[in-house]
Amino acid sequence: MTTATPSKGIHVNMPDRQKKYWVEFLLLDEQGKPVADMPYLLKAGDGDRKGKTDAQGLLREDNMPWFPVYLLVAAQPLADEMEKRELRPLRGEEHSDVKVTALEGGHQYRYVRIGEISDGVPAIENWSQDRPPTFHFPKAQPVGVRVDRTELDRRHVLEICPFRAWSLVLHHQLDYSLVNAYNLSLMVVLSYAEDNEDQSGSITHLFNRQMLDLSRSPYHVNDISRKPVVKDVPFSQRYTDVGYIDSLRAANPEGSTQLFYAANATEIIVAWRGTEMTSWEDVKTDGTFRPQSFSCEIKVPCIELVKQGKVHKGFWDGFCLMDSSKDKDIRDKYQLIADLLLKKRKLFVCGHSLGGALALLYAAKNLDNNPILYTYGMPRTFTIGAIRELQSLPHFRHINANDAVTSVPPERALDNYLYDLWGPLGTTLGFAWSLLQLAYRGEEYFGHQGEVVHFCEAASTQQWSEERNPRVTVTVRRRLPKKAKLLLAPSLNEAENQQAKDNQQELMQRLDSDSRKNYFPRWSNPTLKDALNFSDHSSLNYAQYLGERLAEAASGEESGKYYQDKQAFRRQLATYQTDMPQQEYQRNLAFLALDKQFAQTLLKTRESSAGQNALLRYITEDQKA
Repeated sequence: MTTATPSKGIHVNMPDRQKKYWVEFLLLDEQGKPVADMPYLLKAGDGDRKGKTDAQGLLREDNMPWFPVYLLVAAQPLADEMEKRELRPLRGEEHSDVKVTALEGGHQYRYVRIGEISDGVPAIENWSQDRPPTFHFPKAQPVGVRVDRTELDRRHVLEICPFRAWSLVLHHQLDYSLVNAYNLSLMVVLSYAEDNEDQSGSITHLFNRQMLDLSRSPYHVNDISRKPVVKDVPFSQRYTDVGYIDSLRAANPEGSTQLFYAANATEIIVAWRGTEMTSWEDVKTDGTFRPQSFSCEIKVPCIELVKQGKVHKGFWDGFCLMDSSKDKDIRDKYQLIADLLLKKRKLFVCGHSLGGALALLYAAKNLDNNPILYTYGMPRTFTIGAIRELQSLPHFRHINANDAVTSVPPERALDNYLYDLWGPLGTTLGFAWSLLQLAYRGEEYFGHQGEVVHFCEAASTQQWSEERNPRVTVTVRRRLPKKAKLLLAPSLNEAENQQAKDNQQELMQRLDSDSRKNYFPRWSNPTLKDALNFSDHSSLNYAQYLGERLAEAASGEESGKYYQDKQAFRRQLATYQTDMPQQEYQRNLAFLALDKQFAQTLLKTRESSAGQNALLRYITEDQKA
């Protein structure tokens, strides 16, 4: 019954305090699935009421007085159950189907985290902090969900955020993965950051804060705003062991080597930092080019990696700093990585520049732990004999365009040999194409281990003959304007790789000495070839290119920059087909075909709903923080 009390002509509706009221709560996860059989406590004006949600996740209480009510769900059963539930693909209530359905049904809707609805703090595996995780428990002491007395006689739909955390999508496989390449390129960018959890983008800030904040994807890596490809995992499978090791922090530092590690329940990432041009120790390490045998010295701890071949002395000395450190903190952290590997975690190793060389040494040392290695702009580290022994090590070695660091330490005899065979591609694809021949030469050149992945700036040339006088006809060449930056991973399609290899070799064989100097000049800044340079070396360049190519491949859209560049380049090839060297024309067609292959590496990611959601999240959310 409702009464109206007149007051200066205004009618006020007052509830009947004698009436008994009801309330319903429907507990759903982000997928719209019921959270069933969940013990609850409802604090009402006439006392506490207890029960469990039914098979539809629904609870109802009747005959209540006109007072606010508080719903509290048993913390441990709720946390245990919500660990098993997955997030919806996109964050934010604007992407909630549960909300749409609730409002269309005339119900009340609220999005809650487990700490806002539970009756306390559950036991959380490997959580040592006094305060529970901030995102899931906005208040240190949960108080439950309050429903005002004016909201009785209604159903309240509670969409509960799963008790999850972010984890990088990584595939422990022998085949190349574009998702691996991108995510691990961000890890090498992160390796240059400091270890300050309060600094946004630092190592511990990313893993201990951003990876636990489900309001959005991780967004800040070192000093750049780029989002990794992440999936949601049970909170107990989050990254729990994260550490930074810096040899310069020892009481009496003997050199400069840095790395970080991050481990969750199933995986461990070990990322080695590269050259810091502000550090004389790093420059000195890079500059020590003398090959060194692997034979052990009596007074120096040494690890036999291979039986034959040699290693870059500077890189070897820098790598050994961790094993030989007298600093207890460094030794303990480095040993922790080994202990984690004993628990059968999948090992991912990465590094950029000098860090790539150190990562290769570390992966070679841990060959029994089945490492997957991705490096970026790394220098030559081993000689041919050692490389032959390490052919079973899965390693994908990225080269951005004309990155000069991948051609150091310089090997004049080797470089001349590769140049004579392959021209400007000798320093990138040429080494992989010639590894068998180099092995038979029996000389201990510095070389590269692993499968090459080249960000190749494909170009084409037009040539024609001009008669300068009745007795002299010259060939004139010019570079055509359209270029395309292609992602070439020869291991993805051996047939196309072989075609490009054969065409390039035939092209070089057909050029006379003068034409070769003009067409493929060496160590200069010519009109038909960009010279080796250091501007292509930045780890940021590697991460940006891989991230942009991944976004285009995952979305399948044909409006992206690189897709449009390839189409323009292809049209240019068709237009000038009869005016360019046919070997170059066929090689570029093979390169374009090879570039298309990397999109197939996303099939592995798309095998699971978690992977599909991760890619959708990556291409939908803005890369800007």
